[in-house]
Amino acid sequence: MINRRFLLKAGVAGLAAVTAPAIITRAQALPKSIRIAGGVNFAQGQLQLTGYAAVIEHQGWLAAELDKRGVALEPFAVSHKATGPQINEGFANRSLEFASYGDLPTIICNANGVQTRLLVPNGMGGSGDTFLVVPAGSTAKDVGDLKGKRIAVHRGRPWEIPFFRLLAARGLSPSDFTILNIDPMTGAAAVSAGKIDGLFTMTDAYLLEEKGVARILWSSKGQGPEWKMRTEMFGRKDFIESQPELTQLVVTAYVKAAHWASDPANKDKYLEFQGRTGTPRSVLSRTYDEQGDAWRQRWAPLFAPDIAQRYQDTVQYALDNKLIRQRIDAASLLAPSFAGNALKNLGLEGYWRRQA
Repeated sequence: MINRRFLLKAGVAGLAAVTAPAIITRAQALPKSIRIAGGVNFAQGQLQLTGYAAVIEHQGWLAAELDKRGVALEPFAVSHKATGPQINEGFANRSLEFASYGDLPTIICNANGVQTRLLVPNGMGGSGDTFLVVPAGSTAKDVGDLKGKRIAVHRGRPWEIPFFRLLAARGLSPSDFTILNIDPMTGAAAVSAGKIDGLFTMTDAYLLEEKGVARILWSSKGQGPEWKMRTEMFGRKDFIESQPELTQLVVTAYVKAAHWASDPANKDKYLEFQGRTGTPRSVLSRTYDEQGDAWRQRWAPLFAPDIAQRYQDTVQYALDNKLIRQRIDAASLLAPSFAGNALKNLGLEGYWRRQA
């Protein structure tokens, strides 16, 4: 656990032996710090690192490399209730350089003129399953049974898209329901009390089910990637262009973390990190239940052949639902050279299986 005043000192040296800058720009003065959001939350009154942030802190490589150049690595904490808007605000006011967060919020960010670039696809480790839960006493057997009733989903968050995809797959539309824009914590309390008829959420669905206050009606578990919510590691475009070496270090640290997490020998330790915010081990075991090759592939930081199309589909969704006013070029969001450099320099080019 890390106290509120926690600051990881960091810096960049010996870079030529480990990374290679993907783009060349004129020399820029080094910043005093690099701020990264994602997996940084306050819990039990203290700053807690989970996910990639916890692994990177555990490995210590990024902090040590950055410290050689006198740059501090600052964890950027955001509220779970407003992760996307707070990260977008951080990018907009330049108080944040990098963040792991969802596809839909970053599309909104770019459509509003604040440019970011996708640096590390988080594999399936950075994406997650989505769930439709109903009160424990509900007789519903499918989402269609909830027509005319109240379903909560937090709009503008990455799990919104699978929800509306589910409706379309069943021949339904949002107008068939009363859609409530409620954050997951408030929604969990509401569905537990029977004040709403359904909640579309993340793996907190397991906890609601284990408590006996809700029942999982539908899940993306075992389904294709189009049903998952997408989260990736993004960087602010102007920072990437002015500080390619520092950007490469951060990307390499994420790829190193993905490699560490993909080793089954480290799975228990990773689940320990994930439990820092109070999530029970039983829920974590259900969330991260892959074995063998499936566990390795969960962490693949590879740019899949269809990733541009997936983001273009997200752009179209945002336009259709009036979340953005202008179209953006999804392909321009992708900056694969940094991850490619990291894989090459770490000797990991053949470690993860690439999609055909």
